[in-house]
Amino acid sequence: MRIEELASLIKKPEWAKLGISERGELTFACFDQAKKTGKNPKSLAEEATKYVHGDIINKVEAANGYVNIYLDFNKIFKLMQKNLGAPLNSSFSKKNVFLEHTSVNPNKALHIGHIRNSYIGEFLRRALKRAESNVITANFVEDTGTQVADIVVAFKLLKKPIDTNMKFDLYCSKVYKEVNEEYSKDEKLLELRRGVLQKIESGDKETVDFLRETVLKILSGQMETLNKQGIEYDLLNMESYILSSGLIGRALAILKEKHVVYSPKEGKNAGCIVIKYGDKERVLRRSDGTSLYVSKDIAYALWKHGILKEDVKWKEFMKNPDGSQIFLSEYDGKSKALGKYDMSITLVDSEQNDEQEAVSYAVKSLDNSVNYIHYSYEMVALSKETAEAMGLDVDSRFAKMSGRKGITIEVDPLLSRLTEKIIQTARENKKSLSEGDAFKLASNVLRYSLLKVSPSKMVIFDMEEALNIKGDTAVYINYAYARAKHILDNLKPQKNSDYKFDPDEEKILRRMMFWRETFKESIEKMKANILCDYLHGLCDSFNWFYEKNRVIGSERESERSAVVNMFVDIVAEVSSILGLFLVANV
Repeated sequence: MRIEELASLIKKPEWAKLGISERGELTFACFDQAKKTGKNPKSLAEEATKYVHGDIINKVEAANGYVNIYLDFNKIFKLMQKNLGAPLNSSFSKKNVFLEHTSVNPNKALHIGHIRNSYIGEFLRRALKRAESNVITANFVEDTGTQVADIVVAFKLLKKPIDTNMKFDLYCSKVYKEVNEEYSKDEKLLELRRGVLQKIESGDKETVDFLRETVLKILSGQMETLNKQGIEYDLLNMESYILSSGLIGRALAILKEKHVVYSPKEGKNAGCIVIKYGDKERVLRRSDGTSLYVSKDIAYALWKHGILKEDVKWKEFMKNPDGSQIFLSEYDGKSKALGKYDMSITLVDSEQNDEQEAVSYAVKSLDNSVNYIHYSYEMVALSKETAEAMGLDVDSRFAKMSGRKGITIEVDPLLSRLTEKIIQTARENKKSLSEGDAFKLASNVLRYSLLKVSPSKMVIFDMEEALNIKGDTAVYINYAYARAKHILDNLKPQKNSDYKFDPDEEKILRRMMFWRETFKESIEKMKANILCDYLHGLCDSFNWFYEKNRVIGSERESERSAVVNMFVDIVAEVSSILGLFLVANV
C-alpha cells in the first residue's frame, strides 16, 4: 500500500507527516511542531496520540518525540488484496514518454556491456507502463560511421567469407575483431575504411545496398537475442534513414540562427561550427564540412521533440514476444504519426556524459519546456575468474569490454554457458528441468546481476556468485517463489476470509505491505536496484517465515496460506516489472 492511501483512513493532527516506521507500521515526528509551539517533543507526542484514530489502527504509542501507529492487519490484509493489480501512480502517470535504449552499432552481436542498457531500458518500459504512462520504446540503430564501415571493408575489400553456419551477428563480432587486428598490424588499411565511408556518404549504390542488407541481417540477430529475453520495442529508427534527409544541416542552421552555435574566425576551430555550454565547448561540424557524431545526436533529439519536422516512414519488421508489431524506419514504409511527448529518456553510458550534456543544452536552448532526460549508467566488466572461464586472457582482477580490442563476451554464449550450468546443477540435485526453463533462469541470473547494482556504479559480473542459491541472486529469489508455489499447489482450497494473524504472520505482512511505496520510489528515481533490494529482502522474510512456521496441516493453515498466496502474488508482480521469468518447477 501507499502511505497516502493509509493516511486517508486515519485521523491525525493536520501537521503530522506520516512515514514508514521501524517499530510500528506508520510514524510521525513531533520535533518541528514542538519547535513552532515551544512545547517539549516528548510531551507533544503524548498529547498527539489522543488525536490519532481510525478503524484500521490497532494501537498508538508515543516514544521519544515520535508517534508510532500499529495497524490492524486483519483489516489491512483485505485492503492489500484489493490493491493487487491496482494502478501504480507516479509523477509519470498519464505522461507521453519517448524511451530509447540499446542503440548498438549493427556490426556485431550484443555483449554483456550492451545488455545492461537493454535490461535497464526494459525495466523502465515495464515500470512506466505499470504506472500508466503512454510509452513509445525505440532502438536507435547506429548504422553509419566507422564501425559499420569495418564490416564492408571485411567482406568486400579484405574478401572475408560472408557465408557462415554461425548466428550471423556472432560471426560478425569475430570478423570485426579480426579487421581491427589487421588495422593494428598495418595502419595503411585504414585508408580502405576511409574510402568506404566516402562511398557511403556519397550514396554509392553498390556500397549502400550491400551495407543495408548486411546491417539488417546483423540487426535481426541482435533482436533475436533481445526478443528471447522478453525485451520489447515499438520502433527501430535507422540512423541512416533519419539523417539522410538533411536533418543535421537543418539542425545546425536553426541553432546558428538562434545563436546557440557559432563559427570562430580564427584559432584551432576556425571555420568549424562550435557549441558552447557552461565552461565547455564542442565542435559539431569540422571546417571541411564533415559532421561529428554529437551533431547527429542533437539533430535526432530535435526531431524526437518535434522541434524539427521530418515525415518518417515505417514498415513492419518483426514481432515482440507478446505479438505486437515492431516497425523499422524505411523509405518504402508508411507515415506514422507519433504525437507529442512530455519527455524523452535516452539511455547512454557515462562515457558520453559530456556529449549528452551538449545535446541537452542544444535542445533546451531552442525550447526550454522540453524535458530531455539523459539516463547515464556505468559500464560492465567480468571478474577475472569468469573472464578466464569464458576464454579471455586477463591480467587484472576484472576485464572491461572492448569490441575493438577483442575483449568481449557476447550475450548469447554467456547465456548458453549459464543455461548449461543450471541444467547440470538440476541433474546433480536429481531434478528435471527443461532447456527452456533453464534458459529463463539463465536470463534472470544475468539480468538481476546487472539490475541490482545502482546505475551509477560499475558492475563486475561473476558467474559463480550470480548462481549462488544463498546470495543476493535471481536463483535465490526464484527458489523462494518455487517453494511458496509448492505450498499452494499442495493446499486444499481455503474458504475462510476472516483472518486473525499472529506476530510471525504480521511480520512478513509488514514487509509486503509497502511494496507499492517501494515501486513509487523506484520509478521516481528510475532505479531498478531499489526494487531488487526490496525483492531480495522480501524473499529473506519469506524463507525465515517458512523455516519457523508450518503451513500445510497446521492449525493456522488458513492464515498462513493467505500469507503465502500474497507473497507469491507480490513476487510475481515485482519480478514482472523487473523483467524476470519465474519458474515454479525447480
